[in-house]
Amino acid sequence: MVETEHEALFAARACRYPPVGRRSLGQFAEPWARAEETPQAANERVVCAVMVETELGLANVDKIAATPGIDMILVGPFDLSLSLDQSLERTITAAGDGPLGAIIRACRAHDVIAGAFAGTVERAKALRSIGYQALALASDVKLLNVGAGMILHDFAPARASALSVGSNGI
Repeated sequence: MVETEHEALFAARACRYPPVGRRSLGQFAEPWARAEETPQAANERVVCAVMVETELGLANVDKIAATPGIDMILVGPFDLSLSLDQSLERTITAAGDGPLGAIIRACRAHDVIAGAFAGTVERAKALRSIGYQALALASDVKLLNVGAGMILHDFAPARASALSVGSNGI
């Protein structure tokens, strides 16, 4: 979570090796049977995404997007709505005229990817329609729960609807 351009710069530098960043080298590719990558190549490949989910972050979103090394601004409409003391529906439906539109405009102005957590396919479609490019459709917990439910259904269809992941030792 980033609220100022100073915090954004700190995040961007933490993602990259010197001279543009301050990440430590720590070469660990060999134990993972991967080829070593040069710091320069890693700096070119990394994507630094910061979350803007507060009223202060929203007020500074243009400066955050303009920060060297910031490649994506990711917004969680749920937390942003909470910070703004407004409903999720209002945040989503205000779209282009509201806080989500302000984030899109800042990202476009500075050639930064606009990302958002949607949580549902319907919300993802709404966010995509206003310009969000990178969308998280579900949380890892939801994906694991759905996948486990499918496996349980295949294994024991009659019992699957009565069970949920995390209960009854499953």
